[in-house]
Amino acid sequence: MRALTEADTVLSRADRAEDPQWISYLDEAYVAAIAGHCFRTLGRGHQAARFARESLDMRPGYVRGRLFNTVLLAGAHILERKIDEACVVGHQALDLASKLSSARATVQIDALVRDLQPWRSHGAVRGLSERAALVAGQS
Repeated sequence: MRALTEADTVLSRADRAEDPQWISYLDEAYVAAIAGHCFRTLGRGHQAARFARESLDMRPGYVRGRLFNTVLLAGAHILERKIDEACVVGHQALDLASKLSSARATVQIDALVRDLQPWRSHGAVRGLSERAALVAGQS
């Protein structure tokens, strides 16, 4: 956690005006997404959700990145066993996925649906799974 705090402090103090274009994506939201993925991998859903929400405070125009961060948030909700919330966020991810043609986006959605399989009898999970199959069929 100390390293994340330090990275956030350094980034907030940086003069970004002189940054080359190729590094412009690296901002506070990007660092939050990295932290969210780390905490999700560690199975720490509450912290993963916190950073995933922060990661969604990103600049407009990065639809694929927003999709990935939205799936991250849904996954954090799954870790917290907040299945209804995970499905609501999952539908937001599907809204974004329907605007893209991206193999990586499809992989992310497939992983989300797979992570929800232990709750497949839950109505919200069935609805999300069915819609995900329709969105996948459209791409």
